Amino acid sequence: RKGQEAPAVFNNVASEPTPQGAVVKLQTYFPAERILSSVVPQTLDNDTKITVFQHGVKTDLSLLPPSWYEKALGLKEIAASVVAPMPCKILKNEVVEGQEVKKGTPLVVIESMKMETVIRSPQDGVVKKLAHKEGDICKAGTILVLFEEDPAKEEA
Repeated sequence: RKGQEAPAVFNNVASEPTPQGAVVKLQTYFPAERILSSVVPQTLDNDTKITVFQHGVKTDLSLLPPSWYEKALGLKEIAASVVAPMPCKILKNEVVEGQEVKKGTPLVVIESMKMETVIRSPQDGVVKKLAHKEGDICKAGTILVLFEEDPAKEEA
């Protein structure tokens, strides 16, 4: 969608996805036409983009988070969070929910490729939620720690 344009809605459409490695082959059936597409997730972009190849044309698409996503996390801005910099396993949560932290405070210890990394707080604030428990496996870009919203920012 571009700007305020409403999405196109089609009736009587059926699709058959067929995973083939990292690519998903998609056969879409309109009432009088069959369209073959290849869908490729862009894993370097935290799974927020896909590339679709259809009739020899490449189209890059950005995936918008669903409208309920921020509400489910209890956030107004996803910016009030710390994300996993790489695929990892959570070894230890160094803080607890409700704890006040200063910039640079260790938040989470992760393991990736047999190396431990300490994720530190990028800001002063209060930990609202620890999104994962010890032992969880996370993708790159997965939210690890959520902070309380700054009331001064909400009023601005």
